[in-house]
Amino acid sequence: MSDSPLPTIRTWSTSTVPPAQRVAYFEAACATAIIPFSFSGPHTASFCASIEAVELGPLSLMRHSGSAHMVRSGKLEIQRQIDHNFNVLASRRGSWRLRHRDENLFAPNIAAFTDSQLDLMVETLEDYDFVNLQLPVGWVRQWLPEPQVVLGRRITPHTPWGRALTNFMTALTPESMIRPPLPQQLIADHLGALLALAANEIANGGHSPARADKSLADRIEECIRQRCGELTLTASEVARALDISPRTLHRHLASRNKAFGIVLLSARVAVAARMLESRLFSRLTTAQIGQRAGFADPSHFARTFRRAVGVSPLKFRHGETEPKSHE
Repeated sequence: MSDSPLPTIRTWSTSTVPPAQRVAYFEAACATAIIPFSFSGPHTASFCASIEAVELGPLSLMRHSGSAHMVRSGKLEIQRQIDHNFNVLASRRGSWRLRHRDENLFAPNIAAFTDSQLDLMVETLEDYDFVNLQLPVGWVRQWLPEPQVVLGRRITPHTPWGRALTNFMTALTPESMIRPPLPQQLIADHLGALLALAANEIANGGHSPARADKSLADRIEECIRQRCGELTLTASEVARALDISPRTLHRHLASRNKAFGIVLLSARVAVAARMLESRLFSRLTTAQIGQRAGFADPSHFARTFRRAVGVSPLKFRHGETEPKSHE
């Protein structure tokens, strides 16, 4: 029987400090547990966040949870880093936005691979629960000879190995790794193999077995909802993400009497409405919310929102969900 001590969970929680000190505490916790970040809000008295971390062989397994916020790592933060690491992040709960080489919107069960030495912005759009694997550079090179292929890309459950990786990741918790059912090294090797296979799918265009036609329209609409915050999202980009042709995309939407542009605008209005209703985004102007929802032009956002909801974004924010009568 092994006499090796059990791994311990390190915990950082804003619940241990007064509200006025939580942002500074959170920045310090990120610098210790992950990498240095600058906090970009929204600043609210109710802001909360926690990080739990445990060693998993050569890796570090972390759980992040809390309320919506934005963090950035730029030139100054990168200079403060002690170690160079890669990270794989996946959300169990909550949508989020990542700017890392490209900008993408992520839904739960979609993972991202990041490099701590590159500029990074993470914005959680609602209360979140993340799993984060911090990976040493040497370990990553054993599994990914060219890690840049997958940097900033979306690892989705729409492909076989992407689904296997995200399902395996989101099942991991620091608590479950205190007395793991398998040796830690074996679990780490399994993660490395799944990451390599998922990266190979991305490098080869995300090819996956064909799915039943009856579900394709649902997958198209889901992909549009997940990525609607991208200002320049096109039907061709959605089709490429699903490994179908643009013609197939339009044909399946048409089977439901829908068009790509209409579905996209509807998804953006829904995202904007959620942010307008949330106190977490009360410091943002309606124009800023429109931009985050995918509308490049404030006037276009206001017109589209009024046409869809019946009132302007400002009136909707103030609780006027029905147009006023002008009798």
